[in-house]
Amino acid sequence: MLKIAALPALLIPTFAVACGASDRPGEESTTDGVAVAKGTGGGTRDGGSTKDAASGSGGSTGGSAGSGGRTGGTGGTGGGSSGGGSSGGTGGSSGGPVRVVSVGSQGYTPEAASLVNAMALQNPVLFAHSGDVDFSFSDFTMACSRWPDLPYYCNGSLPAHTGDEIRAGWRSIMAPVFPTFPTIIAWGNHEHDGMKFNEIQPYYLDLFHQPEAYKSTVVNVGTKTARLIFVDPAIGFDTGPQRDWFDAELAQPDDWHIVIAHGQPWSQNKPALTLQPTTCGMQFDAWIGGHPLAYERTKQGRCHIDANGRAVFDVVNGADNVTKGAGRVFVSNGGGGMHVCGTWDQPPINSLEDWMADVVCYDYTFVVLEWSADGLSLTIKALDKNSAVRDQVTLS
Repeated sequence: MLKIAALPALLIPTFAVACGASDRPGEESTTDGVAVAKGTGGGTRDGGSTKDAASGSGGSTGGSAGSGGRTGGTGGTGGGSSGGGSSGGTGGSSGGPVRVVSVGSQGYTPEAASLVNAMALQNPVLFAHSGDVDFSFSDFTMACSRWPDLPYYCNGSLPAHTGDEIRAGWRSIMAPVFPTFPTIIAWGNHEHDGMKFNEIQPYYLDLFHQPEAYKSTVVNVGTKTARLIFVDPAIGFDTGPQRDWFDAELAQPDDWHIVIAHGQPWSQNKPALTLQPTTCGMQFDAWIGGHPLAYERTKQGRCHIDANGRAVFDVVNGADNVTKGAGRVFVSNGGGGMHVCGTWDQPPINSLEDWMADVVCYDYTFVVLEWSADGLSLTIKALDKNSAVRDQVTLS
């Protein structure tokens, strides 16, 4: 169901600063359950286009023990700035559901801040950021001329703060979640250096302690395991080292395979079109992408390549009828604080493609991956600042 019926009386503007360069498409190990996770990764990056957004990833750091049975895990080692590495896992829960919280396209905005406490209340074993953190390396003068009076960024048509102040502001609002919980980020186009397309800004490498381009992590869910695979399509996803590594990750005998990236192949807001044919034959349970400025969830499906070489989404099950292994679900979690669909100059999505199950416009959300205590089912939820469930689907 398309959730755009009621507009709020006042839309608080959000931030979407234009990057100096064009937008471009994007393991570590962490955990849950009771055991330690393993991860590997590496690689470098390059660029793409506005609709083919990039994403990358990094490794996780050890987190403190929390409530609900979270226990500390062991640490690990990291790779070089463009090489591979592995890292230790964080603790998991004993009994009860296991949760991973994920969000993308945040910015330092009132809307981003409004979601943080609700994210922390989920007590996740992992915070998985899907890229575009604070937009602080953007051209503020250009942004403020386009979006005057953007909160925190602009005073009228002029910048209100420096990049350092914006970065400090994001760290401040995120304190209940980051670095409180073990964190992995899939690098977005706004983390890339606009003058050096293959590189991530050193600030973010230091902030997240994640030099790797692609990594994976295993989360223990009851007696089952879930492999979270963070990829960076910008450095080559058709062939090459990352694709070889990715295929090997999908072949691992885990019970769940979840892909996290910045680019989203199947989106009505900002699709990474070049990823559609590339991912067509891949077998995984869900793909989480942070570049679209909306929450979106596709129906469960597979795809085929037509006579013109284009990928076609083949719906297997309806919006709420999902069977594990029958196909794949694509979820966009980029409603984390930037101007979502229906606000500022982002047009609303007024009708759904036949392969789309749900879209949330005008409002800001984050995603929760929640495994049942026995690990046999996974519920993917979109929650708002009040922890209200705006959409959910269960794979079992």
